Amino acid sequence: MPDHKKKRFTGDVIMFGTAMLLGSSYPFAKSVLGVMSPLLYGASRYLVASLFLMAMLVVMRRPIALRRRDWPAMIILGLIGVSLFQACWGLAMARSSPSLGSIVMTTTTAFSAILAWIGGRRLPGLGWAGIAIAFAGVVLVVNNSLARFTLSLGNIDGALLWMLAAFAWALYVDRCAPFNLRLGALPVVAWTTLIGSLMLLPVALAVDSPREFAALDARLFGFWLYTAIFPVGVAYLGLTAGLERLGVSRVMVYMYLIPVAGVGLSAALFGDPLTAARVLGGLIVLLGVILTRAALDRSARATCRRIGGPPMTDPHYWTFSEWLAETVNKIVALGLSAPEEDRADYLRVQIEAAIRQAFRHGQSGRSENDPIAE
Repeated sequence: MPDHKKKRFTGDVIMFGTAMLLGSSYPFAKSVLGVMSPLLYGASRYLVASLFLMAMLVVMRRPIALRRRDWPAMIILGLIGVSLFQACWGLAMARSSPSLGSIVMTTTTAFSAILAWIGGRRLPGLGWAGIAIAFAGVVLVVNNSLARFTLSLGNIDGALLWMLAAFAWALYVDRCAPFNLRLGALPVVAWTTLIGSLMLLPVALAVDSPREFAALDARLFGFWLYTAIFPVGVAYLGLTAGLERLGVSRVMVYMYLIPVAGVGLSAALFGDPLTAARVLGGLIVLLGVILTRAALDRSARATCRRIGGPPMTDPHYWTFSEWLAETVNKIVALGLSAPEEDRADYLRVQIEAAIRQAFRHGQSGRSENDPIAE
């Protein structure tokens, strides 16, 4: 088998396993949250996960130290992507079913598209249609009935928390892009996970008691440890390896398997009931997410063709193009360009072309462990 096909095959295997691990956190977490408060659960398991990721950095001989200029960004990213995300995730899980959560969390892609649009990127009509379809599916999933309207303030609080968690995760991923390129995805994930869990832990201890750990029997303690190491630590390693081998677009396809794993495991292992409304709503959400992602990819290809860029099949350029868009959006947001659409497009083309040229110039001497590959 040629090297490039072998690399893609291993990437596919890694991402399939990663998607299954990410989806498995929902049913196992629900059992633990029966005896442990959401904030303490989220803070403690992410603290364990961060230590695991730091250990992996040492084993892989990756640089760990952060420069002083990167600390403020890592603190903010940790607050958004871990503290806020895990607080909402745990509180939502305690108030709703795992299958609902695993479905609603797929709206992360829709929120990512909205953030890209707010940042100045064009979103085709297909993307807006996908966003509308995805959120319509969420309404059906939460309503959980094909015959009557059941929504009320009493049964949507969990869904709203899930959507806030999805938005926090989308914002975290969006803001991490330039740091992933410069520092490497794994160090960024490790540091933000550590910082975010340390910020959430005092809040959890202020309202909860560490004695809750004593209420965990051997089975539940195993679930707690599993959700700390595998769906967070090991899965994040899988994501970084998948991005290196497959690129952003192909990795995103495997993210569609997460709700399948979450819903399937919830029903098979824990008896979480599946209704026709929830299955249909989940399929509608997936359709909307796929359409939104297709619109984003089509927009990226159009930009690449317009500036004469590299073929989008190269995984390095998928990640690179995402970073380019992030950089340009920041320039526009900082007021270095007028907000008129034509000037933003001109700036985007010029900066992409300049950085692409610099990237090509330095690519021949780049090693496999260079952060730009991640």
